[in-house]
Amino acid sequence: MTLSLVILVFVVVILAVAIAAVVYTVSQHHKGEMQAHLRAKDFVARQANAVWASATIVSARGGIIGGGEGGVSQWARYELSLEVTPPGGAPYHARTTWLVEVAQMSMLQQGQQLSVKIDQQDPKTVYPNASWAKYVPG
Repeated sequence: MTLSLVILVFVVVILAVAIAAVVYTVSQHHKGEMQAHLRAKDFVARQANAVWASATIVSARGGIIGGGEGGVSQWARYELSLEVTPPGGAPYHARTTWLVEVAQMSMLQQGQQLSVKIDQQDPKTVYPNASWAKYVPG
């Protein structure tokens, strides 16, 4: 076998390995995107099927996040400790994180009653039942 043939075989093998690595990386990226899409779809369905309930704020901790339009944020991130009262059930404690419109931050005071929705698959997951707040998956 001549030296040029050995070099040619070596180059072909290196190219095949590189192509295989690219194909694998692209397929893993696509798989990750598909899984994220399915999780998001599941999350939307779970939130839509959640049960209405009431909750009392035990504690609220948070503040304004990042800059928004014109450098002014429209949202605050809050970690809430809640006493949740499901319909026809015993009250229980839950922790949740929400994004809240800055103009509504005053709604999150200790003792404040809130309308919430409880995830049927996981009652410790508590969604806001208000247009001024968004649940933050955690």
